Amino acid sequence: MGSTTVLSAIPEVASEYNTTGTVCISTAFLFACCSLGTALSPNLASFFVFRILTAFEGTSFLIVGAAVLGDIYRPTERATAMGWFLSGTLIGPALGPFIGGIIVTYTSWRVIFYLQTGLAAVGTVLSYFLLPETIHQTKTHLLKGLPLRKQASVLAQLTNPWRVIALFKYPPLTLISLCSSSLVWNMYSLLTPIRYVLNPRFGLTSPMQAGLFYLAPGAGYLAGTFMGGRWADHTTKKWIEIRGERVPEDRLRSGIPFLGIAIPASVLIYGWSVDQAVGGIPVPVICLFVQGVAQLFCFPSLNTYCLDVLPELGAEVIAGNYM
Repeated sequence: MGSTTVLSAIPEVASEYNTTGTVCISTAFLFACCSLGTALSPNLASFFVFRILTAFEGTSFLIVGAAVLGDIYRPTERATAMGWFLSGTLIGPALGPFIGGIIVTYTSWRVIFYLQTGLAAVGTVLSYFLLPETIHQTKTHLLKGLPLRKQASVLAQLTNPWRVIALFKYPPLTLISLCSSSLVWNMYSLLTPIRYVLNPRFGLTSPMQAGLFYLAPGAGYLAGTFMGGRWADHTTKKWIEIRGERVPEDRLRSGIPFLGIAIPASVLIYGWSVDQAVGGIPVPVICLFVQGVAQLFCFPSLNTYCLDVLPELGAEVIAGNYM
């Protein structure tokens, strides 16, 4: 819980005042170390400790990555880029259980975290060599010429994670955060219990068999990657032509059909088919696919709105949205 609230904000806020490259490289390296620690855990207590530490590091990429997109893309292009960026964070939870199911069926669970360590190590190397600095102007100049004690005081204020929470005084950001929370709740309420809901329903016995169901939302996320962000940018351009100016809230119109119709309808049909044991395997598979597509029509719009409405506080706003 802490990894997505106050503690996660520290590297995200720091990225505004230092360098995104330093933040990404350091967190990628620590993520790899914590993943290796998880794989080598001798007992359950150490397993939980390393998993918590891994979450602290992993959250940084979600916010810093979104802030980077705000630095390098124009407002009418951001949602398309955001869709591609978010596809990785959504396809991972969908396809990860499928890969994990294969691994634990034929070998040890520790292999999952060895694989994660290797991927994190590759990410560290790529961040070091390929990730340029994107912040147009840092605030480190505020520290120049100050005595050491005053520098410490100013730095503490600049990197105070409570600055993120203070943004909730703006009602639109609070509503956007609640909307994002409902989408994440929806995603994990469908993905997490698949093995415990669909295995008994269809008489499946192995983790690998249950993992096959994760391919449906994964395919939906992949399909949504190509359309969701583009649709949000198209909606923004359309309303610029109508109004003669860009209003950040116009972007949110792109997600209304999916938030209001597609997601609720597919959840209801999914729950009904499982509860009443009707429709066979195709019904939940189709519903999971529709969920994946619809969510990637919503997430880019919501996250890009956060960058549009307060571009000078991109990292903080995105961090607050992930809370």
